[in-house]
Amino acid sequence: MNPQLANHIEARLDKVHSDTLDTYSEEFFRTQDLVANALDNVQARVFIDAQCVAARTTLVDSGTLG
Repeated sequence: MNPQLANHIEARLDKVHSDTLDTYSEEFFRTQDLVANALDNVQARVFIDAQCVAARTTLVDSGTLG
């Protein structure tokens, strides 16, 4: 939609949970300007929310249940 953003967006397909803290640490979230997710897994959504809160990073959550 906005070609100027294309080089600034990185889609990640890794699993996110406490076992992947080596990848998705607070430092990882601290280096992000914005986190947008579209998860259907409540545990992953809670994990990302907690990491963003700790890192004080804006989160846009568009996940669904069911």
